[in-house]
Amino acid sequence: MAEKESGAPPSHSVVPLTGELIERVGWFIHLRWVAVAGVAAGTGAGWALGYPVPVLPLGIMAAVIAAYNAALGLQWRKMLRASAPPPRLFQVFCLAQILLDYLALAAIIHLTGGIESPVTVFFVFHIIVASILLPGQSAYWDALLASMLMGLVALGEATGVVAHFAALTPETHASYGSFAFAGAMYFFLVLTFFVSSFLASTISRSLGEKVVRLLDLKTDLEAANARLRAVDREKADFMQLVAHELRSPLTGIRSILQTFLSIYAQPLPEEQRSLLLRADARAERMIELVGDLLRLVHARAETPPEKTRFDLGATMRGVCEFFAPQAAEARITLAAAIPAEPLPVFADRDDVLLILENLVSNAVKYTPAGGRVRVELSGSESEAEITVSDTGIGIPARDLPKLFSEFFRASNAKKRRTTGTGLGLAILKRLVAAHGGAIDVASVENEGSTFTVRLPRGTAGDA
Repeated sequence: MAEKESGAPPSHSVVPLTGELIERVGWFIHLRWVAVAGVAAGTGAGWALGYPVPVLPLGIMAAVIAAYNAALGLQWRKMLRASAPPPRLFQVFCLAQILLDYLALAAIIHLTGGIESPVTVFFVFHIIVASILLPGQSAYWDALLASMLMGLVALGEATGVVAHFAALTPETHASYGSFAFAGAMYFFLVLTFFVSSFLASTISRSLGEKVVRLLDLKTDLEAANARLRAVDREKADFMQLVAHELRSPLTGIRSILQTFLSIYAQPLPEEQRSLLLRADARAERMIELVGDLLRLVHARAETPPEKTRFDLGATMRGVCEFFAPQAAEARITLAAAIPAEPLPVFADRDDVLLILENLVSNAVKYTPAGGRVRVELSGSESEAEITVSDTGIGIPARDLPKLFSEFFRASNAKKRRTTGTGLGLAILKRLVAAHGGAIDVASVENEGSTFTVRLPRGTAGDA
């Protein structure tokens, strides 16, 4: 409470990432069933091999571990169903597990040789687990508890207060009764407990701090991303507003210019007529730019395409027929290789039409007289492939990486003084990506270009 009042950040040392730790505790509950099976199997194997294993006491211990593990499992499932269990409850749950395990393990160590038992190594495993699960100094208290339990076992057997079970050591090897030997063994065992606790808790704390920093960084990045998205939306809204406001007056200006050119331009001197034609061309280019800006805003909006099922082949034939007069006027051969049978796709027809028109228009625009433009369509069960190739001016290799950037035009395209906004291919790529497709380009300067678009066809159940 004091941390909240002082404005300090909340402590992350108390059970960080509780949901993850609950799952990790569940893993230890499952592992404890393996321990139960191990105790039972080890007892049976020792008895079969002729070791003086106390079968009944070890069997009782296996049953006790199974009983409390079943109870822990029920409580763990309740925690999984809870959206956010209190950290304090989780701590008590972890401490209860560790205490029960320590008591059971001390009993098993006593039954398998006491201070000489190799089973003592499992105390180190539990101390490492405690160092991971519990905060602050709790791990050292667990190491102290383990040390006290082992001390009681060693002292009780050395003084004869409790019987010594020579289950895994020969009866003649009575080192457990030597206070010097037992003390040395106990010293190094306790040293191992506390060193393990220190190393595990230090590493766990360091990793926990790094995780907290990463979570804080993730939160900051998400907030920054949200702010950027908001700015991007505002920019898109502004672009759309400006584009809409400009389109109507520009259309009116061009309409007046064309009317003037068609009715009054003939008596005008050539210089004045040329000025009017240049003004008309500029107005046309501005209207084209406004249209591209509106389409770019639409493509950037990341709204799902309005998909319907239609025949892609028929749409492509319509585009080729539309551009055929323009190609003939420029003395360019426009050929199409489109299958006669329908090739249905599930896509936004307006977006696909815009993609096709952009590709064919560019191919015709940047191919000199006498050149060829070829439009092809092929498909598999999963996707349709559109290819538009030409023998035009091509694209310089240095310009290919930036070709789909907004407002970018290839250097040789600018030299031809051909009108263009540099937005068409950027819009095209966004539309293709919105459909889950891909676009590739292969081009050699002064030889031509080939654009390939692959679009998913959708399934028969799409409607």
